[in-house]
Amino acid sequence: AEAKQFYDAMYKMYTDGVFKTGTDDMDLVAGGYVTQEQLAGYADGSQELLLSMGAARDAFYADYPEVFYVDFSKLSLRVTMTASGSYQAYLGTGRSDTYYLDGFQSGAEVDAAVTAFEEKIKKLADGAEALSVSDGKSLVEAQAKYVHDQVAQGTVYRLEDSCAQGNAGHIATAYGALVKGESLCEGYARAV
Repeated sequence: AEAKQFYDAMYKMYTDGVFKTGTDDMDLVAGGYVTQEQLAGYADGSQELLLSMGAARDAFYADYPEVFYVDFSKLSLRVTMTASGSYQAYLGTGRSDTYYLDGFQSGAEVDAAVTAFEEKIKKLADGAEALSVSDGKSLVEAQAKYVHDQVAQGTVYRLEDSCAQGNAGHIATAYGALVKGESLCEGYARAV
């Protein structure tokens, strides 16, 4: 339940466009995502909140490959105490300047990348929807094979040290596979 609260906060950051800023925080107390009791436990040394945040971060990353511009390992929990003795908690950059994935520096770059990514997705979806089958295979099977083949044929397997300059941060993402055309196996999987 605690991890779901963090997951929900991340989902709100995504749907409200907060992630696209690369720097804005989510106020976890004001949003009702954490309680004063949970924060007091954290302040007393309990690792429960951090473990829950980590589980939520991993699950969110797996569920939303279209949020390819965020480096979820840079997303941090920051807890402070106010002068009145209550706690505040924020999900944001922590000690990093941004939580952007390496290769992104601004919201404008992210917006352009998202547009290019969505165009590639639409092209793939349109191609899959235009298929017809006559060889006894199901349409779903033919569509899955089409998407697989398009991603496999349109992407070159690369490592960080062998990709084009500026692509190293993208090679484990769906964006790297679909838009940049270079990817590790993780990027292929996230793209499909």
